[in-house]
Amino acid sequence: MRACTYCGANNQDTARGCGQCGTLFVVVESNGTTRTRCESCGFESTIPNSFHTRRSSFSNRAYVLCPVCQEKQQRVGGLFSLYFLLFVAIMGGLFAAFDQKTMIGALLLNLALLQILVFLSTVLHELGHLAGAQLAGLRVFGIEIGWGRCIADFYTGPLRWQVRALPFGGMAYATMRETASYRLRQSLFVIGGPMVNVVLIIIAIGSFNTDERLNDVIAQGLSPGMMLFVANAALLASSLWPQESSRSHGQVPNDALLLWRIWKQPESEIAQVPVYWYYYEADYCRRQRNFVQAEKWIREGLDRFPNSFLLLCGRVAILDDQRDYRAGLELSERLLSRSAEQPGLEPLLLSTVAYFCTLTGDSNLIGRADEASQRGLEGMPWAPAVKGTRGAVLLKLGRHEEALPLLKEALTAHKERADGATCACWLAEGYLELNETPQARRYLGLARKLDPYCSLIDAVAERLPAADRTK
Repeated sequence: MRACTYCGANNQDTARGCGQCGTLFVVVESNGTTRTRCESCGFESTIPNSFHTRRSSFSNRAYVLCPVCQEKQQRVGGLFSLYFLLFVAIMGGLFAAFDQKTMIGALLLNLALLQILVFLSTVLHELGHLAGAQLAGLRVFGIEIGWGRCIADFYTGPLRWQVRALPFGGMAYATMRETASYRLRQSLFVIGGPMVNVVLIIIAIGSFNTDERLNDVIAQGLSPGMMLFVANAALLASSLWPQESSRSHGQVPNDALLLWRIWKQPESEIAQVPVYWYYYEADYCRRQRNFVQAEKWIREGLDRFPNSFLLLCGRVAILDDQRDYRAGLELSERLLSRSAEQPGLEPLLLSTVAYFCTLTGDSNLIGRADEASQRGLEGMPWAPAVKGTRGAVLLKLGRHEEALPLLKEALTAHKERADGATCACWLAEGYLELNETPQARRYLGLARKLDPYCSLIDAVAERLPAADRTK
C-alpha cells in the first residue's frame, strides 16, 4: 500500500494516482529518474517539486499543475477579480443614481469599496511586518505588493519596493546578520503584520454604532467604517489560519504557519540564516552599481559560510553585471557540478553556463552553449530565463526563425524588468542581424525603459549607427 502525500489515503503501489483525491504520484522510471504529469496540458517533467497540487473548489479531488498552467490559472483568477470589481463599481454607481428606492446601489458600492480597502489594508499589513522587523533589529530589504508582472520597482532609501500587476497579497523581506534571540526577533517581525489589522479593526469599530445591523448600515450609502472592519477581519482571519498559497516561486506560508515553523526550526537551519543577510546586502549594492561593496559582502559571507550555494549564485550575478564572462562561466560550471545539492536547479544552472558561453564570444564554446541550453530547455521549458538563453544561443547559431519566437515568449513571460530588458536586447541584436533596424531600435528602446543599467544595452547601441549606414 502507498499513502497519498496530500490526503493520506492508502493506495496500491501500482496506482497512477490517489483513488481518494486524485493526486498524481511521482512516477519512478526503470533508470531511477522520476517524472510528474500536468493534468491540464499533459506536460511531463523530471522536476516534480516544481509542480503545484491544488484542490478543486467544488469537490475533494486534488489535481497537479505545471508552473505554466498554475500561473495561468492564478492570472485568470486575478484578472477576473479586477474586472468584477470594476463591474460592481459601475453597476453600483448606476443603481445609486437611477434607483434610489432600493439598497442595491449602496450594496454594490460598498462591495467595491471593500475590495479597495482590502488592497490598502494589505499594504499597511506589510508595512506592519517592516515595523516589527525594525523593532526586532532586523535589516529590512524590501516590500512586494501584489503578484504577477512587476510594473514598478524603486527604492526609498535602502528599502526596495516592487508593485506587481495584480494587487492581491504581498510579502516583506527582512533578515538578520547575527542569530542571537532569533526566534523572538523573527516572531516579532511576523506578528507586526496581523497587529496592524487588529489596530485597523479597533479604529473601524470606533467609527460606527455597534448596535446597528450590518444591512442597515450598508443601506444608508457608503460605509467605509464597516467595510474597513470587514476587510481587516478577513485579512486577520487569513493570517491566523495556517495555510500555504501557491506562487510562481513555490508554496508560501502565511503568518500563522510561518510563526509555527519559526519555533520548530532546527538550530542547524537557524545557523544558516545570516547567509540571506549577506546575499541581500550584496544584491542591494549590485543594483546600486556598487560592485566593489557587493563583492565585499559576498567574500565576507563566504568567509563565514564557505561554499554557500546562494552566495556563489550572487557572485555569478555580479560577474554578469561586470561583464566578466570568463569568470562567470568558470563559477557557473562549478555550481553545475554541485547541482545534486540543490534538486531541481540543474536546468537553470545549465542555462547559466550556456549564457556565459554565448557572452564570451568564443566560437569554440558555442557547441557547449548549444548542448547546455538545449538540455536546460528540455528540463525546464516553462522558465522564461531558460527560454531566453536558448533563444540567445540559437541567435548566435544563425537560426533566427527559431530564436526570435523563443526570445519574444521569454520577454512576455518575464516578471522582472531587468530580465525583460535582457531579452529585449537580444531581440534588438537579432533584428540588427536581419537588417531590420526599426525593429531593433524599438526593442532597444524597450530595454532602456525596462532597465537602463542592462549590461547588454551599450553593445547593441554601438551597432546601430553602422546598421543605419548599410541600410
